[in-house]
Amino acid sequence: EKLHAMFPNLLSNTYDFVIDIYKESKTIKEHPEFVRIGRDGQPAPAWYGQGYVNGNYSRAYFDYVTDGLLRSGDYYGLDLCYLDFGVGMITPDWGTGHIATLGEQLGFSKRLRDELHKRNKLLWLNAFTGQPYADVGYFECSIGPASCVSGTTRLIRAPSSRARARRGRWGG
Repeated sequence: EKLHAMFPNLLSNTYDFVIDIYKESKTIKEHPEFVRIGRDGQPAPAWYGQGYVNGNYSRAYFDYVTDGLLRSGDYYGLDLCYLDFGVGMITPDWGTGHIATLGEQLGFSKRLRDELHKRNKLLWLNAFTGQPYADVGYFECSIGPASCVSGTTRLIRAPSSRARARRGRWGG
């Protein structure tokens, strides 16, 4: 509240990602079924390093993640949920035989955004362009033939006028 009084246009957030789960986390201990299994029968390799395993994008996993993001946003009084989430990635779970569809991934984005809007908060997605349920969009892509090592381009889509009006304190 103090920061918002000093900086009325400040939008507080944390960086979160849902692709991977930390190996030593409470989530793994309580929900081992959330780990995506690879073709070899082992936990699928993680995007964020060896300390993580890949999440399986099941409805139960998405519900669990949504609850956690909302709980932490409420607790810390955050204005938006900034989520690094590769919507549209094909993610087969060889353990369950389930392949997360684009529709399921978009359903997660929509449910999260709808719950955030009930709290007068915004969803900021770092995902492929054209996401229908993001209030703010951010996309990273590599430049040149090499991977992200060669550089990164960031494309930011400004919040919609509806989102700005929802926040109230944003300038026109």
